[in-house]
Amino acid sequence: MKSLLGSMVLVLILLTACSDKIPKSEYVSIDQNITLNTKNAQELRNRFITYWDMRSRHLFDQSYSYELPYIRFLKNVEIYKSELSVTFRGFKTVMTKLQFDDAGQTRATIYRDYIKDDVQLHQKSRWYLVNGTWYRKYDFSLFPASR
Repeated sequence: MKSLLGSMVLVLILLTACSDKIPKSEYVSIDQNITLNTKNAQELRNRFITYWDMRSRHLFDQSYSYELPYIRFLKNVEIYKSELSVTFRGFKTVMTKLQFDDAGQTRATIYRDYIKDDVQLHQKSRWYLVNGTWYRKYDFSLFPASR
C-alpha cells in the first residue's frame, strides 16, 4: 500500500513538473496550425504571449524587460515608453508563423497579424535566445520620434 501511494505521489509530481503553463491573454492568440513540439518553441510562445499582452495593455515598463539587453542599453525606458505611447491600446495579436533561423533554435522569426477594429497588418519580428531567455529585437529609429 505504501509503495502504491508513493508511486502515485511521484507520478503526480512528475506530471505537475512537466505541465506546460500557457499564459492567458484576451489580446494574444496562436494560430492552431503552428507546431510547438520543442521546449524552445514552447518557451518562445509563452514569452510572445506575455510580451504582446503587455504591449496591448500599454504596460511598457514591463514589456521593456523583454527587449534584447543591448536595446535596453541604447534606449532607456522613458524613451521606449514615449515611442510606444502612440500605439493602439487593446489591439489583438495572432502568431501566424514561427520559423527558427538556425538548427540550435536560438534565433527565430515570428510572423503575426496585428488587428484593431477594421485594421489588420502583417508584421514580423526577430527573437533571440540569450542565456536561456527569449528576447525580442525592438526595431527603432536612432532619431527621436517627432510629435
